[in-house]
Amino acid sequence: DQEMAQHKTTQAPANATGGERPPEVTAALDRVGRLLADGQAGTALAAAVAADARSPWIENARGVCLLRLGRPAAAVEVLRGLVFDPNGFAVRADARPVHQANFATALLLDGNTDG
Repeated sequence: DQEMAQHKTTQAPANATGGERPPEVTAALDRVGRLLADGQAGTALAAAVAADARSPWIENARGVCLLRLGRPAAAVEVLRGLVFDPNGFAVRADARPVHQANFATALLLDGNTDG
């Protein structure tokens, strides 16, 4: 994960690479980030799910929470749609680098070194 380079297995992104977070999800992402920083990945995941925003930032936060909970296969499923076009194997033109990095991290932690 580009934003949490210390390999604490990712955190909800602030705004490192890939543009500004939309204002409608900023409060939710800040809450998820604080919970993750406090070591409360389960509560952070619940907060991300409760945000119920159809935002790539929220989906990324969900994937990060799943990584922190030691559930990389579930994180791969959540993050895949942020990176790959649903109609094929092409990387989405709008895939943010931080989402790609989190997806790659999930693949590696899931034992998929070919992915």
